[in-house]
Amino acid sequence: AEAQEPFRFFKLYAFGGLGAGAFVGLLIILSRLSAAVAGGEGAPDLGETIGNLLVNLVAITVFAVLFKGESEQSAATRQKVAREEEFGRLRLSLAEDAEDATVSRLRGNYRLFLVAGSEAHIDTVVAGLSKYKTLLKEKNVVIATLDMAGDGEGARDSAAKETRETER
Repeated sequence: AEAQEPFRFFKLYAFGGLGAGAFVGLLIILSRLSAAVAGGEGAPDLGETIGNLLVNLVAITVFAVLFKGESEQSAATRQKVAREEEFGRLRLSLAEDAEDATVSRLRGNYRLFLVAGSEAHIDTVVAGLSKYKTLLKEKNVVIATLDMAGDGEGARDSAAKETRETER
């Protein structure tokens, strides 16, 4: 998550700090506002005090919105990374006689192209990709299939063969 957004902590720190500074300024302005409303000798100018009050309110609002947006993006990034890590723990069969490997083991060496769906969909996609077999092989693309309908043992076997052929 830090690699995807390297300056997120700094932005959160800056937005939070500037918002807190505006809030402290608001507290000070509120005391000055009460003195300006009371009037008397040495009282601050009411117009200037109201202007400063509005500036601090706008600053607090802007920094709160920015902080909230960054926090939500941070949560979304963490969720995406967690999903990718979970996906990396999935096991796939690269060959009938070979041991299963985790998806994360392919990271850095191969690009995984996952085809998920019914048996007919898998057959259609794998057949359509066959014309790109040389290009996929050059780019180290591994095609993995997942029968989502649960009725396609044959499709899984043929796709596994296609995956092995593409990998070689």
